[in-house]
Amino acid sequence: MPPPAQEEDSLAGSALSIVTAKPRPSNSTPALKPAAPAPMIRTRLFKIIRVSSTVNAGKSAVYPVWLEASGISLHCSIMEIKHPTASSGFTLIELLVTLAVLSILLAIAIPSFQSFLRNSRLATATNDLSSALAMARSEAVKRATRVTVCNTEDPDAASPACSASGNWNAGWLVFVDGGIAGSVDGGDIVLRVFQQSARAGLAISAVSNFTDFVSYLASGVSAGSGGLSNGRFTIDFATCPSPATNLSRDLVVGPTGRVRVETGDCV
Repeated sequence: MPPPAQEEDSLAGSALSIVTAKPRPSNSTPALKPAAPAPMIRTRLFKIIRVSSTVNAGKSAVYPVWLEASGISLHCSIMEIKHPTASSGFTLIELLVTLAVLSILLAIAIPSFQSFLRNSRLATATNDLSSALAMARSEAVKRATRVTVCNTEDPDAASPACSASGNWNAGWLVFVDGGIAGSVDGGDIVLRVFQQSARAGLAISAVSNFTDFVSYLASGVSAGSGGLSNGRFTIDFATCPSPATNLSRDLVVGPTGRVRVETGDCV
């Protein structure tokens, strides 16, 4: 008898091949000896009439099914193997939503990050000048001699010298000042050079008493280039950003040489 015509099914994408044993007649007598293997019948093109399990996408599983061919119903199992498929990616709507969320986050984060960078640069310059003053005072007491902090126009030179221009933006140096006050000469020893060029965009100014230099005596008391012991340095930006709140630092040197930091607005 010719095989039945193939019918389309959601689980039968191709012809299904199953090997079954030829059934014995119902009135057959049990054999006294082991029977010879029953002839095998290879049947093709079955009709799937029922599936007892729901297909789980992405997993391999065995599903019991009932098949019918040539008027004979069979119960067997089908192994379904899900092969990995390529990623489907993003839809246009998902991409637009992602870009919108990213834009909002950037709008919030960028101003905060810029403010963080400004405060970081300001704090670095303030700490450098404050540490130079503290070092000069400590060395003056330890060496029992004058130690001076002066501005310099050539901090990268092999032998940097003090400048009388009053410009502290280029940098400053700390040296043992045993000769003329405020000048590196004779046997003066340069202890450290601070380069301000790495923090471009900042402006450092001093009041008239500290225009060129500030010295510390053996007692730890300060003495500025104007003859007085107290004064202040102002550190802010050459071009004040907006908003300019709390973007200025003042290093205030008291009569005894102690230094404190005050916060103000950039002007």
